[in-house]
Amino acid sequence: MNTHFGPCQHGKKMMNRCITLLSLCLLIGAQNLDAQPFAYRQGVSLSHWTGNMIDDHTYADSAWFNKKDVEWIARTGVDHIQVYVAGNEIISVEGVILPEKIAALDSLINWSRGLGLGVLISPGRMPAFIPDSTLSKEAQTELRLKKQVDYMGVFANYFRNHGDNIRFMITAGGDDHSIRSRYFAAVITEIRKTNPSRKLYVMAYSINHLPDLYIPKNDSNIIVSAEMSQSSEAKSEAIDVFVWQHQEYYFSKGVPSVTFPGTVPKLDTFTTDLSKWAIKFSGAGLRKDYFETKFKTVKKWMTENHPDLEFYVPYWRYWTGYPFDPATIKDKHSVQNFINAFVNAAKKNNITWCFYDYNSGSSIRYESGEESFLLKTMRLKRTAGSL
Repeated sequence: MNTHFGPCQHGKKMMNRCITLLSLCLLIGAQNLDAQPFAYRQGVSLSHWTGNMIDDHTYADSAWFNKKDVEWIARTGVDHIQVYVAGNEIISVEGVILPEKIAALDSLINWSRGLGLGVLISPGRMPAFIPDSTLSKEAQTELRLKKQVDYMGVFANYFRNHGDNIRFMITAGGDDHSIRSRYFAAVITEIRKTNPSRKLYVMAYSINHLPDLYIPKNDSNIIVSAEMSQSSEAKSEAIDVFVWQHQEYYFSKGVPSVTFPGTVPKLDTFTTDLSKWAIKFSGAGLRKDYFETKFKTVKKWMTENHPDLEFYVPYWRYWTGYPFDPATIKDKHSVQNFINAFVNAAKKNNITWCFYDYNSGSSIRYESGEESFLLKTMRLKRTAGSL
């Protein structure tokens, strides 16, 4: 009897072992999938969904952006989404997360995770805390600073158990360098209480202001960041304006088109109140190696000061005006030169970046749902499917 059933029992044991090994392999495979890092090489910003709403849209308006948009982005070669969030929308003055508002971010994170996209959350405009008016000006400043840090702590604590597909970007405005540095130091310390290894982007408003940044030592999860399209980066702003084809927004009609590379014409007779700042750039040469030269400077500074950290450019753009009309691009070759000069220089210097917007005046998508000329020019490698 035993000899008759022996092989069957042996077979059952072997089958059980195979099932166990198969389950173990599946478990390891699932863990490896979860452990695979999300890429943050080239992203796109949602500037107007939960932060700076436009065209009468409301906070997290599903008519402006929803899961189908995330699916569209995932097919373009973009590997992460940067989302600006108005803190006063998701946190009460008392420092309580508002479930009905934070739900939009939760949805974005879940949609993105399922498609292999990272999410870089940039919170700002925290609740307007009003300190006791009987306090001195200095005391009020200190109290406001503390409350802003506290609000950031509440925000970070909410996401403490989220996975690797989210990161935080922290920014600080104002002209007082000492206040900004103290804010960065306090916020990073506060975030690290609940998110000890979360990637944090510390952002300067200009490459020229990188030395003003507070970067903590011995924190390998910090990423240095700086914009390239702000007025504080004057030459870049000049290039940004002069090579676009919607110049009537700043200048009077008839201003000669400026190519990239090229030379800015004499502007005195074409400037308006919005563009008088540009007169000093009359005759300036717009060199094709502008970005290459700028990134070399950044790389040198990073090597000397933070050799082990990554550098990231947020909100890079080719500004086309708003609303965007692709028919107004007069010189596509010039636009291609401008975009490729940036993308190639960033790749050469191992710099990661994010494009300015998803579907507004400087975007990767037209309102019709087609990929924009700007996206086509960047030639990002598609990760799945086609548009």
